[in-house]
Amino acid sequence: SVFVDGSNVYVTTYEERKCYIWKNGEKKIIDGATELSSLFVKDKNVYIAGSYNEQPTIWINNDRKILSHETGCVNDILVYDNDIYAVGYLGSVFNPLAVLWKNGIMEKLGNNNSEANDILIHNGNLYIAGKNNNYATLWLNGQASTLEYNESHAYSVALLGEDIYVGGQGFDDNWRSCSRLWKNGVKQSIGDEMGYQIMSLAISEDKLYIAGTGKNRNPIWIINN
Repeated sequence: SVFVDGSNVYVTTYEERKCYIWKNGEKKIIDGATELSSLFVKDKNVYIAGSYNEQPTIWINNDRKILSHETGCVNDILVYDNDIYAVGYLGSVFNPLAVLWKNGIMEKLGNNNSEANDILIHNGNLYIAGKNNNYATLWLNGQASTLEYNESHAYSVALLGEDIYVGGQGFDDNWRSCSRLWKNGVKQSIGDEMGYQIMSLAISEDKLYIAGTGKNRNPIWIINN
């Protein structure tokens, strides 16, 4: 994960079975972390999401807070109106359960084979991208909307103007991985050149930037508003 706060650039890495956070090229180990998935910086406070001893955990200025003693992981974290939001899963990666934490209080989002990957708050509305019952899903203020009734996964959500975009992964008739892009809940025709999966969406200057794994192409695409 990477986060830019003013002139400071923060990055998380995994090297030789150890997790690190970098600030402007200088790294510091996060002792005991088994995974670092996301980071967020606000008012000079650094928030990191991941797992510690395979338990869902966040770090605030290196102060570790285990959110559950069940197996799981925090996939994304953000701070909004001084509240700390985190999403992820409990259980194993083979049968996860999607969850949301707000200030450490847990709310179950999904059913079997569910996971929450990305969180976005805009105008007080809470958007979460993930999967539920093994189908790509977008939660809006806790209400789940299925994006595709085939095995699929949503990894990222972004707002461009009034439009809600979700990026993820699906499969074709030959069971090959294919990128998925949904706009306002409708699957878009994006062509084979878009690659195998969309992992991240970002907005800048009325443009949607899409990152993923490509098919012999540069895996970054741009959509204008």
